[in-house]
Amino acid sequence: MSEKNDTDIFPYVDRSRITNLFILIAISGALGGFAAGYDTGVIGDALNVISIKLTSTEIGLSASGLLLGALFSSIVAGQISDVLGRKWILVFDAILFTLMPVLLALATFNFASFMAWRVIEGFALGMDNVLAGIFIGEMVPTTKRNKYIATQQLMTVIGAFLSFWIGYGLTFSSNWRLMFGLGAIPAAIILIIRFRIPESPRWLMSKNKKERAKSILENDFKVDVVESEFQKIYEGIKASASHEGTWKDVFSKKMRKYAFIAIIIGLFVQFSGINTFIFYSPEIFVHLGYTKVSAAFTSGWATGIAEMWPVFLAQFLLVNRMGTKRAFLMGSAGMAASLVVGSVFLLTLHGTPLGTATIVLIFVFLFFFEAGYGVALWAFSPEVFPTSIRGRGTSLFMTADSLAGFIVTGTFPQLLLTIGLAYTMDIYGVITVIAFVFMLIFLPNRKGKPLLEGLKSIDEGASKVS
Repeated sequence: MSEKNDTDIFPYVDRSRITNLFILIAISGALGGFAAGYDTGVIGDALNVISIKLTSTEIGLSASGLLLGALFSSIVAGQISDVLGRKWILVFDAILFTLMPVLLALATFNFASFMAWRVIEGFALGMDNVLAGIFIGEMVPTTKRNKYIATQQLMTVIGAFLSFWIGYGLTFSSNWRLMFGLGAIPAAIILIIRFRIPESPRWLMSKNKKERAKSILENDFKVDVVESEFQKIYEGIKASASHEGTWKDVFSKKMRKYAFIAIIIGLFVQFSGINTFIFYSPEIFVHLGYTKVSAAFTSGWATGIAEMWPVFLAQFLLVNRMGTKRAFLMGSAGMAASLVVGSVFLLTLHGTPLGTATIVLIFVFLFFFEAGYGVALWAFSPEVFPTSIRGRGTSLFMTADSLAGFIVTGTFPQLLLTIGLAYTMDIYGVITVIAFVFMLIFLPNRKGKPLLEGLKSIDEGASKVS
């Protein structure tokens, strides 16, 4: 049933017959990225015209509310998904993605209510960040895994791009409530699609739900099940997940190194300063002297386009060829250089040249983030953590990511007022140089290798099915 000599594939699936299902799985799992991209992208324009009076501290907290909620959910998402499965957690997230924009539009009266809806929506965001990569990684062929997982980042930047232009169009009327409310439309579509996707057969077999896994393989993956071969694969997966993974297992002697790397890389991803450009792009241009409308327009085409096109390049040309380590290294080097050079421009230029230099800085920085970090971060955890602790391992990574993101997003308005944009960029640049050195020394190279199941029988069994 599988291709000859192709032992490095998702167990028990004929890829040629279900390519469309793989695409649906990748898109449905990654569509949470679209909702997240929209909600993170629209906040900059909304805060520029919001009618609720906010201090600079409250502005930082409002923008970082999503990340605060994600911080809480990232801690528990992996454990919950290991117990309850992948699909229905994704459905639950889509429900919150649909409800919160409506509440932001209709039930926001002060800073407290604004913050509450953002934190709850961020809770769903954190769950989705943990689950999407796990779900997609368990459902698609190893040789195409990074490409499919990169769909998460592709959807994120498409959502952000759309939000920038919606924000610009509504800035004229200062209708910040509608900016948020429109996010419920794509979220409702996400909810409908996620009801149609199957549960992960890997997870089902690890939970002794053999018959249900077999049914999904037969009905959704169109597999002609050969009982003897299926039993071998089932026993292999059961053996690798014979005990429920705990946090003690994550920090065991064997996995301690990967846990440490996951924490540090999660911190580095956000301490690069990426959220300053995503959340505060309009504010940055206002700071440089643009009007609110012109700032919204400039951030719409500059930040939106700069975010989106390198993801297409990375997803279809780079990620499977480079692997996650090289992608991380490329991103670190490019971002560090652009931040330092951009800081020099900010300190020496004025007027139109300064605005042009800032746009160039955004284009270069976002290219290297999206083509490097943006796609690699989703593939990292599914590559290094085995099934029994994959949920907790990904939670660890995303918790560190959310914590750093909350700090960066919450402190940027104060840094902008006190030390200025140039020196703030220098801080992020130094951190990114340190990130490059750390990744060069410690990051494992998992390019093209199977998920760490620890059992050759899984992939070997798949290659024998006919």
